[in-house]
Order: sequence, then structure tokens, then C-alpha cells
Amino acid sequence: MEKKLTNIYNFVVALLMFFLPLSTAIPNILLLPITVLLFFKKNVIFWSSNYIRLAVAFSAVYLIKDLFYSNSLGNIIEYKFCLLLVLVLIIGINARKYIWLELGFVAGTLLAVLKALIKISNYYFINEVLPFGNTAEINNLISIDRPYFGFICVISILFLSKFMRLRSNKLEKQLLVFCQILLITFIYLIVARLALLMALFYFIVLFFRKSSLRNIKFYGMISIFFISIFFILKSNENIKKRFHINKSLETTINELVDYEPRFVIWPCGVEQWDYDNFSILFGFGNIAEVQKNLYDCYNQTIKKDSKKEYYLKTNFNMHNQFLDVFLKNGLVGFILFLGLCSFWFFRKKLNFLESLIIIFTVVFLLVENLLNRQLGTYLLIFLIPFTGKIYNLNND
Repeated sequence: MEKKLTNIYNFVVALLMFFLPLSTAIPNILLLPITVLLFFKKNVIFWSSNYIRLAVAFSAVYLIKDLFYSNSLGNIIEYKFCLLLVLVLIIGINARKYIWLELGFVAGTLLAVLKALIKISNYYFINEVLPFGNTAEINNLISIDRPYFGFICVISILFLSKFMRLRSNKLEKQLLVFCQILLITFIYLIVARLALLMALFYFIVLFFRKSSLRNIKFYGMISIFFISIFFILKSNENIKKRFHINKSLETTINELVDYEPRFVIWPCGVEQWDYDNFSILFGFGNIAEVQKNLYDCYNQTIKKDSKKEYYLKTNFNMHNQFLDVFLKNGLVGFILFLGLCSFWFFRKKLNFLESLIIIFTVVFLLVENLLNRQLGTYLLIFLIPFTGKIYNLNND
């Protein structure tokens, strides 16, 4: 009976992973039956895991500190995601059959890509152009924000590499390679910048790891590879627009600084360290104050009217989870969050793919606020613990 219950539990959690790239509502709906099943499972891991204690402490800092300083909750949505972080972590730690969860995630990603490709094809046949430079149409064509979609594809590529190591059948390996090609093509098509760089980095490192320096063809293959990358980047107008590539390096840098929001957002965030009401230990009293300060900074520092109007209307968040956590929760919250991200580097020896998953996740945290989004919270708390293989342990 317990084995059957465990299999049902693993299947429903894998189903949640499948729907992560496809829906915002269904994963939340699945939390209810998963939680019910959790109550009937034996030997449930909860407080015995140091990683759970770390996550609870981090989430508690958000809630207790804000109530203590301001007697109110500054951002209900953000607190909801902190509580979701702890719940999803408990659910994940008590799952087994980790491969089911990975397969579910990859299958959901591939289905989301196919759905997006159908919409993109229809758009292209009607308009005879792909709108992936910097236009608003992209939000109607892909179901997930471009940076997140690209990141999900990169993680799926890494999972597919793991599947290839586990399979011996040649046909199955060829199918997995085809799926990787589909995902990297999709990343290239939608020009998800960071994901494209991550994927290229992975394949370049993989290329060097698999090639022998004694092989006469080795240097020729390297030359062909980098020449191909150069012409691919040069020929794609959408990539030129997304990376702001111009005729000269100087104009490219100037345009990148002018158009990339993070060159405005990050200085506005860093300057908040000097505010009188900022505590180095606990951050601002009310976490909503960080976003208000960003809004005021946009209004005061941006000179160009059209650009200022765009920033004030969009009201960009910090786009750096580490800086955001530091401003909202000071050194206390920052150290706890850093512990969540680096825990497994100090607890076990990671292999190549495991290390890349954590490194890529940390890099993504440097340019996005994952805890401000439901999908980001799921990704953060599933990927890093998965990499540490805590699901195969009875303790931390």
C-alpha cells in the first residue's frame, strides 16, 4: 500500500513539473492533492532536513521583519511566493523517482515549444516576418516571458544530456539529440539572449570535453564551429537587435547602455544602500519601499521623456535577486538566500551537469527576480535541491 501511495505521489509531482512550462494555474491546483497525499505518506521528511530549515528561516525573515518594523505586510504576493517556496521544497524533498520529475519537466517544455512554434509559423505566414527583435508581438506568440522560456529550454537541454547517458539504445539517443536540436533552435529563433549564451557555453565546453587534442580533425572542427557561430550571429537581424549589434564597437556599447534596462535599474538599486532608513542587517522596514525607491529613481534620473514614461509605466523590478534580497532583508536575508543557492556546493561533490544547473540558475538570479514570479519560485526551489539529489537521502 505504501509503495503504491509513493508511486501515485511521485506521478502527481511529475505531473506538476510537466505543467510548469504550460500553465500558471494547474501547478497550483495540483498542490492540493499532493499535500493530501503527503499527509498519508510514511517517513515524511520535514524538519530533519537542514535545507528545509534554511528555507523556513529565509521565508520567516520576510514575514517577521516586515511585521516588526512596519506592523503590516508590504507585498502580499511576494510573501505568498515565500510560503510557496517552503511548501514546494517539502513536496520535492519527499518525492522519489527523480527521473520521473525530470521527464515531466522536459516533456512539458517540448510541448510548450511546439505550441509556440505553431503560433510563430502562423504569424510568419501572415506577416512574412519574425517579430523577435524588440517588439510587443512576442508576448502573444510564446506562453512564457522570453528570458524564462529560454532558461527552461536550457535546463531541459541539460536534462536531455543526462537521459542520453542513461540510455544505450542508438535510436533513443538520436531522438534525445533531436529534442536538444529543437530546443537550441527555438532559443535561437526567439533570441533569448542569456539562454543562447548559456547553451553556446554548454556546447563549447562539451565539445572540448569530448574532443581529443591528439585528433588531427580537432582544430579544424573548432575553426568550423566558431566560424559558423560568427555567421549565424551576423546574419540574424533579430539577434542584432536583441544584442544591439552595430557597425562599430563604440556605437554597439552606447546603444546597449541606452536600451538595456539593467543599466538604469541596477544603479538605482545600489544607491539605496546609502538611504538613511536602510539597515545593513535587516534592509528596509517595508519591502514595498524598494520598488517605490526604484520608481522615484526612474523619475528623477531618466532625462529622455519617452524613455522615462516607459520605465514609469513598466515599473521594472530589480532584475537581480541577490541585490533585491539584500535591500529588502539586509545581510541576514542575503546570507540565508546565499546559503540556499550554494548549499550543495559544500555538501557533496557535483558532477559536470549538476554544477552547470546550479551555475546557470545562479547566473539567471543575477539578471532576474525569480521570487517575484510563481514560475520563478517553482524553478528556484526545484532545480537547486534536485541538483543536490536530496530526494535520495533520508536526511539533509
